[in-house]
Amino acid sequence: MAIADGVTVGDVEGGRYLFRHQVDQFACGRGAAEETPVGFVPARNALTLDGLQISSEAVEELLRVNPEDWEDDLADSRQFFGKFGSRLPRELLEEHEKLSRRLSTEGASLAHTG
Repeated sequence: MAIADGVTVGDVEGGRYLFRHQVDQFACGRGAAEETPVGFVPARNALTLDGLQISSEAVEELLRVNPEDWEDDLADSRQFFGKFGSRLPRELLEEHEKLSRRLSTEGASLAHTG
């Protein structure tokens, strides 16, 4: 893994990961994005991968949002939110519920198409 100028580059096939400065452009609304159940992710064509030896399959895997991968995180965050009881802002719980529904809907549609 190499780190230079705030850029961490790795190999997904080797169990490492890729983060590029394009995320800054994406976060500022200047890059193309695709909507997923968990929000927007950079579009494949919005990433500059020049000089990287990374397969298109690896990039697709990095950008993929699999609802099943989020099940544990949703359960953990719900448990964490429970620690706050009535002090938890209602909006946080509502957003958590919306996320859960989006992931459930996406998972169901994937099951029907796969």
